Amino acid sequence: MSSTSDEVARVHALEAHDAQLAAIVRAVKLAVISVDETQTIVLFNPEAEAVFRCGAAQALGGPLDRFIPAAARVAHRQYLANFDGRPGKRGARSMGGDRILTGLRADGKEFPIDASIISTEVAGRKWYTVILRDVTERVRDRQQLQFLSNIVESSSQAILSRDREGTIMSWNEAAAHIFGYTQKEAVGQNIRMLFSNEASRDYTGLAERAMRGEPVVNFETRRQRKDGTLIDVEVTISPIKHDDGSVVGTSAIYSDITERKRMEAQMHKLINDQRQAEAQVRESRDRLRELSAALQIIREEEKTRIARELHDELGQALTALKMDAAAIASDLDPAQEAPLKRTAAMKQLIDATVASVRRISADLRPVMLDNLGLVPTLEWLTRQFSDRTGIRVDLDIPDENLGVSGDAATAIFRIVQEALTNVARHSGADEVGIEVRRQGGNVVTRIRDNGKGFSEPDTRKARSFGLLGMRERAYVLGGDMKISSLAQKGTQIEAVIPAFGTVQGRGS
Repeated sequence: MSSTSDEVARVHALEAHDAQLAAIVRAVKLAVISVDETQTIVLFNPEAEAVFRCGAAQALGGPLDRFIPAAARVAHRQYLANFDGRPGKRGARSMGGDRILTGLRADGKEFPIDASIISTEVAGRKWYTVILRDVTERVRDRQQLQFLSNIVESSSQAILSRDREGTIMSWNEAAAHIFGYTQKEAVGQNIRMLFSNEASRDYTGLAERAMRGEPVVNFETRRQRKDGTLIDVEVTISPIKHDDGSVVGTSAIYSDITERKRMEAQMHKLINDQRQAEAQVRESRDRLRELSAALQIIREEEKTRIARELHDELGQALTALKMDAAAIASDLDPAQEAPLKRTAAMKQLIDATVASVRRISADLRPVMLDNLGLVPTLEWLTRQFSDRTGIRVDLDIPDENLGVSGDAATAIFRIVQEALTNVARHSGADEVGIEVRRQGGNVVTRIRDNGKGFSEPDTRKARSFGLLGMRERAYVLGGDMKISSLAQKGTQIEAVIPAFGTVQGRGS
């Protein structure tokens, strides 16, 4: 009776053990598949169902081949046939060693797996249990890491990482090229080997910022190569964080900007040289303008002197000659026809000479400009121009009291005079409009003609010296002048001159 009870107890114990083992197999988060000697599936746990997308009812009793890609089935059967059943260090032998195997889902899709196999023998029969896991995520992560590693290695920028203590953890090929240390020489060394006494000043601040989790972007500094030379670099430092958010180190990207810095220094030098040259040109131009202003003063003064001498001395002499000729004629006998004709011709010649002297004197410096002012002088000038050339001139001066005299009046008169000379010589116009008006503290003078105009290259010809002189007259008084012209559409000159402008070099 005792023997029977013991046998029943053993049976119950075995049943309990089997139930417990079955529960473990069902609960374990690894796919577990058992097959017999014919490789027919006899165990297919829930995790295997999830991994292979196949229910246990469809898998049990079927061949294991359905979950192995066709290309690997022969090798797999041979592997099981030669399997000696001895476990590895962890109680099971890895089926692929360091390799990733491939499984086949019920839907026909292949996926990577990591598998181990255990062989057992019960009642003279062999049973094989495969424990496997889907390593798709691991393979994808590994591929991504390899991809990132390839990017780092192929980068032309030095990319390295260091831990919190400054120990270099990674070092790419570009870092070896830029800094001169091989990967073997650099990894495990402290990052301070790249800092000279000069360059180390920025290290503490940058390191503290990075360790606080603050990125450092495009910071320009200097670093030391293996041979001791210093190079200019641009560095971007990013914190490396643990899963819990704590900073465990930093990664840095270095770009060698030594050549760029050299080019920038050369560019700055060229810019400075250019600025100095421009300053010298401005100074030379200012001196030329001062010289031009001085020459204008001298020329105007000389013209005034000559005009006065012509008007006063030569005019008086001619008047005296005319009076003498008239006296001689009055003393002659009316019967002396020949002498009378000669004295009459002398008086006519003297009158013509007096007119020429007056005209020359007025062209040099109209006496009325000083005596009567700008407006009457412009009226006289335009009237004389129309009479001489036949070109109609419309003079528009709304306010005859412009309040301008001295150098400003002279400049406006000379600009109008030169403009009319250009119209007569080059434009082919038959009408000219002249407008002179006061605008605030300036006098604006516009001269328009309906002639053939000119293109920009024409201003570079010799005849444009007149235009240049007009500009200079305006500039030396602190004014400005603009010329606009289109071929066959006439020309406009606009001069803006301060009403109380004084030529540089002359007191007010």
